[in-house]
Amino acid sequence: MMGEEFPDGMGGMTLGDIPFGSAPLGETSKTLRVTFYLPDNRDQSVPLLVWYHAGAFRSGTYNHASHRKIARWLGQKGIALATPEYRLGAVRGDLSEHVQDNLERLRGLRDPRFRRDLAQARSLAALEDSLTFLNWLRPRCDEMGIGGRIVLGGSSAGAINVFNICFTAPFLGITLPVEIGGLLSYSGGYAYPSLYVPERLPVFAAHNPDDDRVSIHSIRHLAQRDSGVDLIESGEQDHGSVKIFNDENKHVSFGRMISHIWRMSGLRG
Repeated sequence: MMGEEFPDGMGGMTLGDIPFGSAPLGETSKTLRVTFYLPDNRDQSVPLLVWYHAGAFRSGTYNHASHRKIARWLGQKGIALATPEYRLGAVRGDLSEHVQDNLERLRGLRDPRFRRDLAQARSLAALEDSLTFLNWLRPRCDEMGIGGRIVLGGSSAGAINVFNICFTAPFLGITLPVEIGGLLSYSGGYAYPSLYVPERLPVFAAHNPDDDRVSIHSIRHLAQRDSGVDLIESGEQDHGSVKIFNDENKHVSFGRMISHIWRMSGLRG
């Protein structure tokens, strides 16, 4: 794999727009791509955060400028970042036959207070594509110097997706191809609370109680059921932002994220 240096001279290597699979989207087949940001020093195995973007499963990009900011902060602390693409605006016919066969069952399990449009076919297409990526990733971790348990994270729809990976996929009879160490959820939630398994994974979550895009109800309910969910509620957080309080600087915002990644990965920071 060929790479470029991180932007802004922060050190590290960027492996951009690597194809990892394809999936149907309308009348075409979409090539799915991922960008990796790898820290300079990979003499020893480094943790990996797999980060999924926001956009209600209708918009957004895996190469968003904010991802490069996250990568620079993580890279300075020896952490790798992957930002995989997933299909946007998918419909039922774009899904695998197996997932289509389970759509009605999932609809019956959706918390009625969870936004319906965030728990439809397009969210399950993102789940399918995420599993394709994790299957692709597994045999390549050693090549890229990645070790420990994989940490999944995202903002808004991206955070919803990481819950689907860890709890909806097993319901569908799909075994995860890599060991997951934990989840980071910024303004996310889970549509199917009956499928959630307390104490399976550590979860860090940040959410604004007044968020009108993704209600706090879902993640608050999980935190009440599971002591392993570390939820910070802040009326000062912008939707999906890693900055939780107005008076915190970037060292605090990203330091919090970095601390959780090292802990969840099982490697020593």
